[in-house]
Amino acid sequence: MLIDGSIASNKTQILIEEYARLINSGISSNEILVLVNNSSAKERFIEKALNLININYVEKLQVYSFFGLVYNTVVDNWACLENVLKGGNPVIMPNLIGLEVSQYILKDIIKEIKFEGYNSKKSLIQQLFRRYSLIVQNNLTEDDVKWRSEKVLKEGFSDDTRKAIKSLLLKTLNFRSFDYLRQTLLFNYLYKNTDIFNRIKYVFVDDADEITPVCYDFLSYLRPQLNGFFIACDEYGSSRTGYLSADKNIYKKFEN
Repeated sequence: MLIDGSIASNKTQILIEEYARLINSGISSNEILVLVNNSSAKERFIEKALNLININYVEKLQVYSFFGLVYNTVVDNWACLENVLKGGNPVIMPNLIGLEVSQYILKDIIKEIKFEGYNSKKSLIQQLFRRYSLIVQNNLTEDDVKWRSEKVLKEGFSDDTRKAIKSLLLKTLNFRSFDYLRQTLLFNYLYKNTDIFNRIKYVFVDDADEITPVCYDFLSYLRPQLNGFFIACDEYGSSRTGYLSADKNIYKKFEN
């Protein structure tokens, strides 16, 4: 089901009613994944859904923002990740950090790399972080990045940029310290190489016009195993306006 409506429509309520209908019909909440925009939307969805669920017992509702799902998946499956990580010292639990720690690490890295044409280190760090974010949220491969930086933009410092970001990724592995972008890269490994999401048979997505390509690729990966999906989206993207990395063609992709 693809529900098209503006930000002021009742498309979220339709999702909640369909979700409750599935639970009431006997589908386990453990088999239904719900993705919403943020923690406030998560709380509202759960509260309204519980008011419509009329069975005596229900498992934990699997309702998350995408990056909340990323965080929880990394934490819940850390032992699996630690078993395949190389370098650094093993830890019982990772240090899931904010971007300011990664920024501090990067500040040290760029002291050792010459960036021709960049006089301001502060500006350089901002540019590197913007690129790092775009690479992860757009789910770009190394070849994708190389093509864009060398063939399209014809950047003279593309090698230095690639070296700095690669060094950042290696150091975060060694330190076992991961910001939300780095967590996303670990999440990509987990869902592609383990069976942790095999139980999911239904997917609900609210405000799908705001999701980033990395989230869309995850949903596409799940698609073959699903018995049903319920997606609320604004074809004209009114709630997406100005949101970094959101895909303006997402409605057509879902429609197809």
